[in-house]
Amino acid sequence: MAKKKALKKRGTAVRRSPSLFRPPEADVGRTVSVSVKSAAEHEILFTLADGTKLYAKVVPNGVVRSLEKYNPNGDPVYVVQAGLLLRTEVPKKLRRRVKP
Repeated sequence: MAKKKALKKRGTAVRRSPSLFRPPEADVGRTVSVSVKSAAEHEILFTLADGTKLYAKVVPNGVVRSLEKYNPNGDPVYVVQAGLLLRTEVPKKLRRRVKP
């Protein structure tokens, strides 16, 4: 009987509204915005074990350079805000019809 009650409690999850995830920020001190002068657009191709081809492309939204922090080589620390675009080519055997 205890197992049935435990299962019922697990099945009744409380729905919460989504919240914005903010990754922890590194302390890089004062920064200056650096514009992107040119970019070579390349996709990275991953071939997965199930035959799927996954193409990924990094799209930078902004770049800042630290005025106070440097890496062990003496180079300034850069912080890049970026998104990831994904495109797939899935084998027909993995596809399913989806009801609209």
